[in-house]
Amino acid sequence: MNDNANEYQNEHGGVVFADGASASILDLVAKTDPRQAWFTPKEVAAILNRTGQFVRDLLENGRILGHALYARGDRRKSYQIHRSALELYLLKTANFAPDELTKSILSLVSSLPRKHVDAIRRVI
Repeated sequence: MNDNANEYQNEHGGVVFADGASASILDLVAKTDPRQAWFTPKEVAAILNRTGQFVRDLLENGRILGHALYARGDRRKSYQIHRSALELYLLKTANFAPDELTKSILSLVSSLPRKHVDAIRRVI
């Protein structure tokens, strides 16, 4: 996952540390300040261990949801990515084992506002 010899990504999208401890990729987001709802592409890149350009490409290709903010007309654009959009991207792209996927979805849903949970409940 990164150049750190103490960890590698397992076949279920989780991180396995040298001491054998395992963590879901969503745990990388969970380690951020829980009060932080919005992330810059640079911050998301650090979480994903990728470049800022990689994250901007994801945004421009619609693979991760975010907001484009314009300054000085259309000449200067910056992006912001909501925590739930980052978690959704990780869920969509990870190769989770079924139990891990269920646990991750329940964790995500439990953090949503009540009106969103009610909307999800109506669909399922």
